[in-house]
Amino acid sequence: MTTSDCCRICGSQSLTIRYSGRVRIGKFGRVTDKARQIFECDKCGGVFLPPFGSIDSYYESHAYRQDYDGGDSDADFFRQHDGEQLKNLAFVGTQELRGSVLCDVGCGAGSFLDLTNGYVDRTIAIEPDEIYRESLHRRGHEAFAYVADALPAMQDQADIVTMFSVIEHVEDPLKLLEETIGIIKPGGRLVLSTPNLDDLLLTALGDVYAEFYYRQVHLWYFSSTALANLLKKVGFEDVRVECYQRFGLSNFMHWLRDSKPRGDDSFPGITESLDALWRQQMAQSGRGDYLVAHARRS
Repeated sequence: MTTSDCCRICGSQSLTIRYSGRVRIGKFGRVTDKARQIFECDKCGGVFLPPFGSIDSYYESHAYRQDYDGGDSDADFFRQHDGEQLKNLAFVGTQELRGSVLCDVGCGAGSFLDLTNGYVDRTIAIEPDEIYRESLHRRGHEAFAYVADALPAMQDQADIVTMFSVIEHVEDPLKLLEETIGIIKPGGRLVLSTPNLDDLLLTALGDVYAEFYYRQVHLWYFSSTALANLLKKVGFEDVRVECYQRFGLSNFMHWLRDSKPRGDDSFPGITESLDALWRQQMAQSGRGDYLVAHARRS
Protein backbone atom coordinates (compact mmCIF):
# COMPACT_ATOMS: atom_id res chain seq x y z
CA MET A 1 0.00 0.00 0.00
CA THR A 2 1.24 3.48 -0.85
CA THR A 3 0.39 6.93 0.44
CA SER A 4 -1.93 7.35 -2.57
CA ASP A 5 -4.17 4.74 -0.99
CA CYS A 6 -5.25 7.00 1.85
CA CYS A 7 -8.96 7.38 2.53
CA ARG A 8 -10.51 9.72 -0.05
CA ILE A 9 -13.21 10.72 2.41
CA CYS A 10 -11.19 11.87 5.42
CA GLY A 11 -7.56 11.65 4.26
CA SER A 12 -6.53 9.19 6.95
CA GLN A 13 -3.74 6.72 6.24
CA SER A 14 -4.72 4.60 9.24
CA LEU A 15 -6.16 1.66 7.35
CA THR A 16 -6.94 -1.96 8.15
CA ILE A 17 -7.16 -4.77 5.61
CA ARG A 18 -10.77 -5.96 5.85
CA TYR A 19 -10.60 -8.61 3.12
CA SER A 20 -7.94 -10.11 0.87
CA GLY A 21 -9.07 -12.39 -1.93
CA ARG A 22 -10.68 -12.55 -5.32
CA VAL A 23 -13.61 -10.24 -6.07
CA ARG A 24 -16.52 -10.53 -8.47
CA ILE A 25 -16.52 -9.39 -12.10
CA GLY A 26 -20.01 -9.15 -13.52
CA LYS A 27 -22.44 -11.93 -12.71
CA PHE A 28 -21.99 -14.76 -10.19
CA GLY A 29 -19.13 -17.12 -10.98
CA ARG A 30 -16.78 -14.60 -12.61
CA VAL A 31 -13.98 -13.40 -10.33
CA THR A 32 -10.62 -11.70 -10.67
CA ASP A 33 -7.57 -13.84 -11.40
CA LYS A 34 -5.61 -12.27 -8.55
CA ALA A 35 -6.52 -11.42 -4.97
CA ARG A 36 -7.50 -7.85 -4.21
CA GLN A 37 -7.25 -6.09 -0.86
CA ILE A 38 -10.20 -4.24 0.64
CA PHE A 39 -9.20 -1.54 3.15
CA GLU A 40 -11.22 -0.05 6.00
CA CYS A 41 -10.49 3.45 7.24
CA ASP A 42 -9.99 3.38 10.99
CA LYS A 43 -11.12 7.00 11.25
CA CYS A 44 -14.34 7.36 9.21
CA GLY A 45 -15.29 3.72 8.67
CA GLY A 46 -15.31 3.93 4.87
CA VAL A 47 -14.25 0.72 3.14
CA PHE A 48 -12.64 0.85 -0.29
CA LEU A 49 -10.95 -1.09 -3.05
CA PRO A 50 -7.74 0.52 -4.38
CA PRO A 51 -6.08 1.34 -6.71
CA PHE A 52 -8.46 4.06 -7.80
CA GLY A 53 -8.73 4.90 -11.46
CA SER A 54 -8.00 1.36 -12.63
CA ILE A 55 -11.54 0.55 -13.83
CA ASP A 56 -13.01 3.97 -14.68
CA SER A 57 -12.93 3.41 -18.44
CA TYR A 58 -14.43 -0.07 -18.01
CA TYR A 59 -17.28 1.18 -15.82
CA GLU A 60 -18.27 3.77 -18.42
CA SER A 61 -17.88 1.38 -21.35
CA HIS A 62 -20.36 -0.77 -23.22
CA ALA A 63 -18.38 -3.82 -22.08
CA TYR A 64 -19.56 -3.07 -18.53
CA ARG A 65 -23.18 -3.02 -19.67
CA GLN A 66 -22.65 -6.30 -21.49
CA ASP A 67 -21.26 -7.91 -18.34
CA TYR A 68 -23.86 -6.61 -15.91
CA ASP A 69 -27.03 -6.04 -17.97
CA GLY A 70 -26.56 -8.67 -20.66
CA GLY A 71 -26.29 -6.01 -23.37
CA ASP A 72 -25.68 -2.33 -23.95
CA SER A 73 -28.98 -1.18 -25.47
CA ASP A 74 -31.89 0.64 -23.81
CA ALA A 75 -33.93 -2.53 -24.08
CA ASP A 76 -31.24 -4.52 -22.23
CA PHE A 77 -31.17 -1.94 -19.44
CA PHE A 78 -34.95 -1.80 -19.15
CA ARG A 79 -35.22 -5.59 -19.03
CA GLN A 80 -32.71 -5.71 -16.19
CA HIS A 81 -33.83 -2.66 -14.18
CA ASP A 82 -37.47 -1.75 -14.85
CA GLY A 83 -38.57 -4.22 -12.20
CA GLU A 84 -36.59 -2.36 -9.52
CA GLN A 85 -38.35 0.96 -9.97
CA LEU A 86 -41.44 0.43 -7.82
CA LYS A 87 -39.11 -0.25 -4.89
CA ASN A 88 -37.15 2.88 -5.73
CA LEU A 89 -40.39 4.85 -5.87
CA ALA A 90 -41.31 3.49 -2.45
CA PHE A 91 -37.95 4.66 -1.11
CA VAL A 92 -38.58 8.18 -2.44
CA GLY A 93 -42.31 8.36 -1.66
CA THR A 94 -44.82 10.40 -3.63
CA GLN A 95 -45.79 13.16 -1.21
CA GLU A 96 -43.25 15.66 -2.54
CA LEU A 97 -42.91 14.38 -6.10
CA ARG A 98 -45.81 16.05 -7.90
CA GLY A 99 -44.74 19.25 -9.59
CA SER A 100 -41.12 18.84 -8.52
CA VAL A 101 -37.79 19.04 -10.32
CA LEU A 102 -36.32 15.53 -10.09
CA CYS A 103 -32.68 14.69 -10.84
CA ASP A 104 -31.51 11.07 -11.03
CA VAL A 105 -27.72 10.71 -10.74
CA GLY A 106 -26.31 7.66 -12.50
CA CYS A 107 -29.67 6.95 -14.08
CA GLY A 108 -28.54 4.54 -16.79
CA ALA A 109 -31.13 4.45 -19.56
CA GLY A 110 -33.61 6.22 -17.29
CA SER A 111 -36.07 3.66 -15.93
CA PHE A 112 -36.87 5.72 -12.82
CA LEU A 113 -37.17 8.97 -14.75
CA ASP A 114 -39.59 7.34 -17.19
CA LEU A 115 -41.70 6.09 -14.28
CA THR A 116 -42.01 9.55 -12.73
CA ASN A 117 -42.16 11.63 -15.93
CA GLY A 118 -45.45 13.52 -16.14
CA TYR A 119 -45.88 13.28 -12.37
CA VAL A 120 -42.93 15.57 -11.80
CA ASP A 121 -42.56 18.83 -13.75
CA ARG A 122 -38.97 18.38 -14.90
CA THR A 123 -36.63 15.41 -15.13
CA ILE A 124 -32.85 15.76 -15.08
CA ALA A 125 -30.65 12.80 -16.02
CA ILE A 126 -27.01 12.46 -14.99
CA GLU A 127 -25.44 9.63 -16.98
CA PRO A 128 -21.90 9.23 -18.42
CA ASP A 129 -22.95 6.80 -21.17
CA GLU A 130 -23.34 8.89 -24.35
CA ILE A 131 -25.75 6.49 -26.07
CA TYR A 132 -28.03 6.49 -23.03
CA ARG A 133 -27.90 10.30 -22.90
CA GLU A 134 -29.00 10.54 -26.53
CA SER A 135 -31.94 8.26 -25.79
CA LEU A 136 -32.81 10.22 -22.63
CA HIS A 137 -32.88 13.45 -24.63
CA ARG A 138 -35.18 11.89 -27.22
CA ARG A 139 -37.58 10.82 -24.46
CA GLY A 140 -37.81 14.35 -23.03
CA HIS A 141 -35.30 14.25 -20.19
CA GLU A 142 -32.58 16.86 -19.81
CA ALA A 143 -29.31 14.97 -19.69
CA PHE A 144 -25.76 15.68 -18.53
CA ALA A 145 -22.74 13.39 -18.33
CA TYR A 146 -21.74 14.33 -14.78
CA VAL A 147 -23.06 16.36 -11.87
CA ALA A 148 -20.25 18.89 -12.41
CA ASP A 149 -21.51 19.41 -15.97
CA ALA A 150 -25.05 20.06 -14.69
CA LEU A 151 -24.06 22.55 -12.00
CA PRO A 152 -23.96 25.72 -14.18
CA ALA A 153 -27.52 25.12 -15.37
CA MET A 154 -28.91 23.37 -12.30
CA GLN A 155 -27.50 25.30 -9.31
CA ASP A 156 -30.06 25.24 -6.46
CA GLN A 157 -32.85 23.92 -8.73
CA ALA A 158 -33.58 20.28 -7.88
CA ASP A 159 -36.31 19.51 -5.36
CA ILE A 160 -35.30 15.85 -5.19
CA VAL A 161 -32.08 14.11 -6.21
CA THR A 162 -31.98 10.32 -6.37
CA MET A 163 -28.80 8.26 -6.49
CA PHE A 164 -29.64 4.56 -6.65
CA SER A 165 -26.66 2.18 -6.33
CA VAL A 166 -24.18 4.76 -7.60
CA ILE A 167 -22.04 5.97 -4.68
CA GLU A 168 -20.23 2.63 -4.46
CA HIS A 169 -18.94 3.03 -8.04
CA VAL A 170 -17.26 6.42 -7.82
CA GLU A 171 -13.63 7.13 -7.00
CA ASP A 172 -14.37 10.09 -4.74
CA PRO A 173 -17.78 9.87 -3.04
CA LEU A 174 -17.12 13.01 -0.99
CA LYS A 175 -16.55 15.09 -4.13
CA LEU A 176 -19.64 13.66 -5.83
CA LEU A 177 -21.85 14.56 -2.87
CA GLU A 178 -20.29 18.03 -2.57
CA GLU A 179 -21.21 18.63 -6.21
CA THR A 180 -24.65 17.09 -5.77
CA ILE A 181 -25.65 19.27 -2.83
CA GLY A 182 -25.06 22.27 -5.11
CA ILE A 183 -27.88 21.32 -7.49
CA ILE A 184 -30.40 20.77 -4.66
CA LYS A 185 -32.67 23.62 -3.58
CA PRO A 186 -32.40 24.76 0.05
CA GLY A 187 -34.74 22.36 1.84
CA GLY A 188 -34.57 19.89 -1.05
CA ARG A 189 -34.02 16.16 -0.61
CA LEU A 190 -31.44 13.53 -1.44
CA VAL A 191 -32.39 9.83 -1.56
CA LEU A 192 -29.33 7.60 -1.89
CA SER A 193 -29.05 3.81 -1.86
CA THR A 194 -26.12 1.41 -1.70
CA PRO A 195 -25.34 -2.16 -0.56
CA ASN A 196 -24.98 -2.62 3.19
CA LEU A 197 -21.51 -3.43 4.54
CA ASP A 198 -23.19 -5.05 7.57
CA ASP A 199 -25.03 -7.60 5.39
CA LEU A 200 -25.57 -10.70 7.57
CA LEU A 201 -24.28 -13.03 4.86
CA LEU A 202 -20.79 -11.50 5.15
CA THR A 203 -20.72 -12.61 8.79
CA ALA A 204 -22.43 -15.95 8.22
CA LEU A 205 -20.35 -17.11 5.24
CA GLY A 206 -17.14 -15.10 5.45
CA ASP A 207 -14.91 -15.35 2.37
CA VAL A 208 -17.40 -17.56 0.51
CA TYR A 209 -19.83 -14.65 0.33
CA ALA A 210 -17.15 -11.95 0.34
CA GLU A 211 -15.90 -13.14 -3.06
CA PHE A 212 -19.41 -12.44 -4.38
CA TYR A 213 -20.15 -9.30 -2.35
CA TYR A 214 -16.98 -7.36 -3.15
CA ARG A 215 -16.92 -6.33 -6.80
CA GLN A 216 -14.31 -4.96 -9.17
CA VAL A 217 -16.54 -1.99 -10.04
CA HIS A 218 -17.54 -1.25 -6.44
CA LEU A 219 -14.83 1.03 -5.11
CA TRP A 220 -16.62 1.91 -1.85
CA TYR A 221 -18.66 0.08 0.83
CA PHE A 222 -20.57 1.66 3.71
CA SER A 223 -22.20 0.77 6.99
CA SER A 224 -25.20 2.86 8.03
CA THR A 225 -23.02 4.84 10.43
CA ALA A 226 -20.27 5.54 7.90
CA LEU A 227 -22.82 6.60 5.28
CA ALA A 228 -24.61 8.94 7.68
CA ASN A 229 -21.30 10.50 8.73
CA LEU A 230 -20.33 11.05 5.09
CA LEU A 231 -23.59 12.89 4.35
CA LYS A 232 -23.21 15.06 7.46
CA LYS A 233 -19.62 15.86 6.50
CA VAL A 234 -20.88 17.24 3.18
CA GLY A 235 -23.39 19.45 4.99
CA PHE A 236 -26.66 17.55 4.66
CA GLU A 237 -29.12 17.75 7.54
CA ASP A 238 -31.95 15.54 8.82
CA VAL A 239 -29.88 12.53 7.79
CA ARG A 240 -31.63 9.19 8.22
CA VAL A 241 -30.27 5.84 7.01
CA GLU A 242 -32.67 2.92 6.78
CA CYS A 243 -31.81 -0.74 6.25
CA TYR A 244 -33.73 -3.01 3.86
CA GLN A 245 -33.64 -6.69 3.00
CA ARG A 246 -34.22 -7.18 -0.72
CA PHE A 247 -33.78 -10.95 -0.87
CA GLY A 248 -35.78 -13.45 1.11
CA LEU A 249 -34.95 -16.15 3.61
CA SER A 250 -34.90 -18.73 0.80
CA ASN A 251 -31.93 -16.95 -0.78
CA PHE A 252 -30.12 -17.00 2.58
CA MET A 253 -30.76 -20.74 2.96
CA HIS A 254 -29.56 -21.45 -0.57
CA TRP A 255 -26.35 -19.58 0.21
CA LEU A 256 -25.84 -21.63 3.37
CA ARG A 257 -26.48 -24.91 1.56
CA ASP A 258 -25.10 -24.28 -1.93
CA SER A 259 -22.77 -21.28 -1.54
CA LYS A 260 -24.45 -19.45 -4.40
CA PRO A 261 -27.34 -17.03 -4.90
CA ARG A 262 -30.77 -18.19 -6.02
CA GLY A 263 -32.62 -14.87 -5.91
CA ASP A 264 -36.27 -15.44 -5.01
CA ASP A 265 -36.30 -19.18 -5.76
CA SER A 266 -38.15 -20.93 -2.95
CA PHE A 267 -36.46 -23.14 -0.38
CA PRO A 268 -38.33 -26.12 1.13
CA GLY A 269 -40.28 -25.14 4.22
CA ILE A 270 -40.00 -21.36 3.80
CA THR A 271 -43.50 -19.86 3.86
CA GLU A 272 -44.48 -16.34 2.81
CA SER A 273 -45.15 -15.33 6.42
CA LEU A 274 -41.76 -16.66 7.56
CA ASP A 275 -40.07 -14.86 4.68
CA ALA A 276 -41.83 -11.59 5.56
CA LEU A 277 -40.71 -11.94 9.18
CA TRP A 278 -37.14 -12.57 8.04
CA ARG A 279 -37.07 -9.44 5.90
CA GLN A 280 -38.51 -7.40 8.75
CA GLN A 281 -35.99 -8.68 11.28
CA MET A 282 -33.02 -8.15 8.95
CA ALA A 283 -34.11 -4.56 8.33
CA GLN A 284 -34.74 -3.79 11.98
CA SER A 285 -31.43 -5.31 13.10
CA GLY A 286 -29.46 -3.38 10.47
CA ARG A 287 -28.20 -6.62 8.93
CA GLY A 288 -30.18 -6.43 5.70
CA ASP A 289 -28.44 -6.27 2.35
CA TYR A 290 -29.28 -2.68 1.35
CA LEU A 291 -29.16 0.85 2.76
CA VAL A 292 -31.30 3.85 1.80
CA ALA A 293 -30.27 7.26 3.08
CA HIS A 294 -32.55 10.30 3.27
CA ALA A 295 -31.13 13.79 3.78
CA ARG A 296 -31.96 17.44 3.18
CA ARG A 297 -30.00 20.46 2.18
CA SER A 298 -30.31 23.11 4.86
